[in-house]
Amino acid sequence: MLRAKRPKPGRRVRLTGHDREPSPITIELEERVEEAEGGVWIVRVESNGLTTLDALALVGRPPLPPYISKARRERHEPADTDDDRETYQTLFAASDGSAGSVAAPTAGLHFTPALMDRLSARAVDTTRVRLHVGVGTFKPITTDRVEQHRMHAEWCAMPADARAAIFDDPARRVVAVGSTSARTIESFAAAYETGTDPRELETRLMITPGYDWRRVNAMMTNFHLPRSTLLVMVAALLEGGVERLLDLYRLAIDRQYRFYSYGDAMLILP
Repeated sequence: MLRAKRPKPGRRVRLTGHDREPSPITIELEERVEEAEGGVWIVRVESNGLTTLDALALVGRPPLPPYISKARRERHEPADTDDDRETYQTLFAASDGSAGSVAAPTAGLHFTPALMDRLSARAVDTTRVRLHVGVGTFKPITTDRVEQHRMHAEWCAMPADARAAIFDDPARRVVAVGSTSARTIESFAAAYETGTDPRELETRLMITPGYDWRRVNAMMTNFHLPRSTLLVMVAALLEGGVERLLDLYRLAIDRQYRFYSYGDAMLILP
């Protein structure tokens, strides 16, 4: 994603490092694939012999939401710190160097090893699915009708043990931790209804009020931005829909809950 005046194919850009100084890593613009907000480009990374992921790790910064970075700059603080590189990771973040998401699945930030142990002690089973959070998750709804909004495709996968835990017992309550987990589970449930049994897939599933939930019947989720697809997904799970969700948001504001990525969360139970 590039914000620049009249960028053209062939233009080369040097990236800065964590210390804000120029790095040896450059990118060359090859092809623009989307016009919005300056454009989304396919680029070639020139990395002095490093792999692309290793090169980007040298210059990449935690993808904190803009409202966090802006508030810190207004307080004359660094927009991101070394602590963010630790705290903006979930306990189940990949440790093998693999990459895919453009942001952390923030509901997972509330879980610690100690909390997982407490859940296990209370006979709460857990299983893991994977969805690579895409830029579409953060694209605001700008259409007159929410159903007209076009979702970006996101890649997701579900291993065999997760499929068994989620789908083998229809009476089991399935609590999705975050909208990413919910979208993954519901996308696979929809695929199964067509008679297919994929191990991975790309999904454009957009869940809005009136949606007939196939498998998810409870969710833990953060408080989301206005006009976001995440907000309408949560409203779809609440009896009372958008109006009930707005009531809960008013209550959260009155009680000074923290919103968004480093904020508090709500647990929606059937």
